[in-house]
Amino acid sequence: MNTLIDKFFEGNFLFGFFAAIAVAATVVTLGMPYLQKNQLSTRMRYVANEREEIRKRERARLHAETNKRTALKGEAKPFIRTIVDRLNLRDVFSSEDTLLQMKMAGFRGQAPITVFVFLRMILPFVFFALSAVYMFSIGNFDQPASIKLLIAMGFGFLGMYAPNLYINNRIKRR
Repeated sequence: MNTLIDKFFEGNFLFGFFAAIAVAATVVTLGMPYLQKNQLSTRMRYVANEREEIRKRERARLHAETNKRTALKGEAKPFIRTIVDRLNLRDVFSSEDTLLQMKMAGFRGQAPITVFVFLRMILPFVFFALSAVYMFSIGNFDQPASIKLLIAMGFGFLGMYAPNLYINNRIKRR
């Protein structure tokens, strides 16, 4: 037993033992990358799929966003078309200048014109009603009723020009 312990502490044995450990560590270090599975192709497929999902999501979001923005561009609702046709509002509220401005703003076709004419007729009443409700009930103004009514009428007048302001802003943005 003594000879075995003495053998472990001899210089030649220790040198060989540590050299064998170093060679084994070198082989393991250099061989590890070849033993692992190549995950690059799997990762590339995952990234491509994720990119495609993001692209689909963004397209859907942009499509929904453009649908929201194109209220005047889309089809006119049947009740709007019926009101405009029955009251003959196209002749009253639209002119050649208005049609030209709508084309310059990017609104082409009959549906945008129908919606524009309908809004031009209905918005004065909506603005007047909303401002009157605000002036007489919500707002805390110390003005006589005639002044409040005059202010509400001013907002109603503004409602008649709101569609024109929208069209002019669209023209400037293009």
